[in-house]
Amino acid sequence: MDETCTLLLFLAHPALTPLAKGVNPECAGTFVCPSSHSDALRLLDEVLGRDNLSRVRTGDAMTFSLAADWGRFEDLKAQVREQGYGLRMMGMPPRS
Repeated sequence: MDETCTLLLFLAHPALTPLAKGVNPECAGTFVCPSSHSDALRLLDEVLGRDNLSRVRTGDAMTFSLAADWGRFEDLKAQVREQGYGLRMMGMPPRS
């Protein structure tokens, strides 16, 4: 059977700064780990915590075959093969 991965889209904010109502998260990201991992959200929280970030919101999980063409997520597939998970984040500009 082909190995699959779970892909999550998320928003994050610095862990040391409480997210006040109406304040926007500072980062948006994509996280991927093998579906065999027991708790993808816990692993994501652990990885974000290393950079003093906390997850604010998470979208629905998607599943991809590791053997499939991932298109724009190919760099994440390479990360999964190298380190067991893939992470891509980008800063979000403040709203005026």
